[in-house]
Amino acid sequence: LTNGTTYYYRISAVDNDGNESDKTSDVSATPAYQGPSWHVSTAGSDDNDGSEANPFATIQHGIDASSGGDTVLVSAGTYVENLNASNKTVVIIGEDKYTTILDAGNSGKGIYNSCSDPASFEIHNFTIQNGLDNDGSALYLNSVESALINNCIIKNNVANYSIIFLDGGTNASITKTLISDNITTTSSSNYAAIVTYHNVNLSLDFVTVANNVRGGLISREATSYHTITNSIFYNPDAEEEVGRRTGGSVISWEYTLFSSEDYDSDGPYCTHPSGEYICGEGVVIGNPQFNADFTLQSTSPCIDTGNPDLDGDGEDYTIDPDDQDPDGTRMDMGAYYYHQITPNGSGTEEDPFQIANLDNLSW
Repeated sequence: LTNGTTYYYRISAVDNDGNESDKTSDVSATPAYQGPSWHVSTAGSDDNDGSEANPFATIQHGIDASSGGDTVLVSAGTYVENLNASNKTVVIIGEDKYTTILDAGNSGKGIYNSCSDPASFEIHNFTIQNGLDNDGSALYLNSVESALINNCIIKNNVANYSIIFLDGGTNASITKTLISDNITTTSSSNYAAIVTYHNVNLSLDFVTVANNVRGGLISREATSYHTITNSIFYNPDAEEEVGRRTGGSVISWEYTLFSSEDYDSDGPYCTHPSGEYICGEGVVIGNPQFNADFTLQSTSPCIDTGNPDLDGDGEDYTIDPDDQDPDGTRMDMGAYYYHQITPNGSGTEEDPFQIANLDNLSW
């Protein structure tokens, strides 16, 4: 059957002796596409049914059509929208983080998600840019049971207080994501690119937070817990890379680069009398040596300095592929790993080295 096509039929019944009843009058039915994957394309129309052959034109229409954990698949393109995913359990997947762009149009939040009912939210493979609002100009997550931001670029957003806002018991994980060149305009150091409030659980893994005005991560209220691993915080003009504004908020880090010596083992955070800054192994202080696109130069101190046993099974990267970058080496820090490769050839005139340009590969 073809969705959107009306079919006509008649019904009869046959008894055990093979006798058939009279047929009913004509009955019609028109099958409609029901998901669970909803497709979006800049070439689509919101009058379509959201199937792969007939995609919607806007991401919001895909979210509105979804239910019960459906997936919204978004083709490459720029979508000038302000999304509302409140009270929806939904997964939004872009085709490619460089070419699938959610542009808030310098008017409002990129994504607003405030839940009164339990719901989870995921977004993968997107650039989120040009948000402009007081709080959460890129992402506003309040009372979200489970949130995942994976393999994204969050850049060029402006807010008074926060670019990513987390509150109300939200449990969030940010992975393999670049958060760069965002501005919080309030002069106070109480605000930053990421700001958490009440009862938030936040983990950052393989995240690069760089060139943001004011700071990287600030916790504003007690009873929140934050873990940072395999990440880079390089905001040298910020008043504070990572910090909190009240007791009872715990921030832990390991295998992470910071721009300031304050985050080293003998700095004021790690020696704070509260014990609520938990400083683990593998902290690097210095310049990560970025390229212009925040990939790593070959001399970066972030190469081969990530957690050597990320899955904690007692077998490190030398024997456990789960603890390796895609090139088979120890994990790097940050959103982009540096691909190390042994060149083919001997380097002679007859047999020159052959090396592909793989420096800028990402996860």
